[in-house]
Amino acid sequence: MNTYLVTRPTPQRPVARAARRSVGFMPVATLAAPTVDMVRDGEDGVLTVEVPGLDPAADLSVTVTGDRLTVAGVRRSTTGGVRREARFSRSVTLLEDMTQDAVSADYSAGVLQVRITGLFPTPVVPETHTVAITSDVATVESPSPAQHQDQDQDQDTADRSPASGSEEERSEAPSVA
Repeated sequence: MNTYLVTRPTPQRPVARAARRSVGFMPVATLAAPTVDMVRDGEDGVLTVEVPGLDPAADLSVTVTGDRLTVAGVRRSTTGGVRREARFSRSVTLLEDMTQDAVSADYSAGVLQVRITGLFPTPVVPETHTVAITSDVATVESPSPAQHQDQDQDQDTADRSPASGSEEERSEAPSVA
């Protein structure tokens, strides 16, 4: 696909000979930087670079220097005997303890995918430990849970009136729903 720029001759801007032959239309090479996207895939980061038409062996490079991952490339074109070259570069800062072994790259159908293993580690949740508190203050003993149950049952028995009958009589009576 060619992109054309319409030019009109003016005294301030004379039109080149190639433009005159193309009747006022002059082709413009599109050497824009590629689209780059970073997504999270679990604990990994995936850097996607759209670079259709490039030779991955000759035009692309993925390097790790210290804590810096760099994806670089060059896009070449020739238009009307004029060679053009546009270089691009994108960098990502890695975690301090990451090595080049955590980085892998794959080029397929014009898309370069760089996977950075462990770029988004799962945060470690620290364990909670209860520490016993010692004190010289006298403690007041509270009744145990078993004593609470006994007291509750005694209270229920005292609250029952003789007119209501025993518990066995109430369970045998038909329930009204």
